[in-house]
Amino acid sequence: MEAKTLQFDDGLLRLDINGSGLLTFNPTDFNVYQRFFQLLQELPQLEQRYAEQVEQPGGADEMALAGQALERALALDREIKDRLGQVFGPGNDFDQLLGGVNVMALGGNGERVITNLLNALSPYIEEGARRHMDSAAQAARLSREQRRAAQT
Repeated sequence: MEAKTLQFDDGLLRLDINGSGLLTFNPTDFNVYQRFFQLLQELPQLEQRYAEQVEQPGGADEMALAGQALERALALDREIKDRLGQVFGPGNDFDQLLGGVNVMALGGNGERVITNLLNALSPYIEEGARRHMDSAAQAARLSREQRRAAQT
């Protein structure tokens, strides 16, 4: 027996990320909103960690230190890309979406790639949260009106 396909409006937004692939998520999902802004709040600490571990190594053996710094840079890049996957869902491969670029690399504007990405996504997240809250408020008003009508 052939499987049937069920298609419905799941509210997913699909954004082409610099031609590297589609980021797919529901911008009205409060879970996405909460995880996104938690990561945004943690970004200064992540950047500080990167600066301490990678950009400011100290010691005598420069080759060994350079190798260790590269390993730490790769580990932090993987950690943040994994976090981005947790924010937006497991179907989103941020290494692919960012073309393999380390999230702590600098963009042409001098900001880190992760900062540019989060800043570019913020309006979609904020608009989705606003739509969700407006919808919830409208549903609450309708429910109150229905209860009042039932009482009369």
